Amino acid sequence: MERALGIYWDTEIDVFKFKIDLMKKPMTRRGMLSISLIYDPLGFVAPYTLEGKRLLQKLCQDSIGWDTKVTGNIVQEWKIWCENLMKLENCMIKRCYKPIGFGKVKEFWIHHFSDASEEGYGQVSFLRMKNHKGKLQC
Repeated sequence: MERALGIYWDTEIDVFKFKIDLMKKPMTRRGMLSISLIYDPLGFVAPYTLEGKRLLQKLCQDSIGWDTKVTGNIVQEWKIWCENLMKLENCMIKRCYKPIGFGKVKEFWIHHFSDASEEGYGQVSFLRMKNHKGKLQC
């Protein structure tokens, strides 16, 4: 296992992975922020981390202080989010986009999609390839 761009690269199966270290932190805005800061420079798990950021955003909107103990429904939502956070260790993203045996690529396309709301925004890009036999791969 190697580190590349702040995430883990399993060189044997050529995939990116995540290691999650849930340190025991106080149930405060500061403690929640330290757990939700998952280093993901390529945005692989951004759809998941958005939920943690949404919960922190709610604390800001409610003017909760950095070291004030968080109470209420948000505590339950946060605990569920943290439990599910560990599932990211099962997430594997292939590093190579061109499948073995695909052959020579004749054409490449990059498609971009984005959307936004009051709670967050997202963007995704797709690489579409066409080989010399007309076979497509996304």
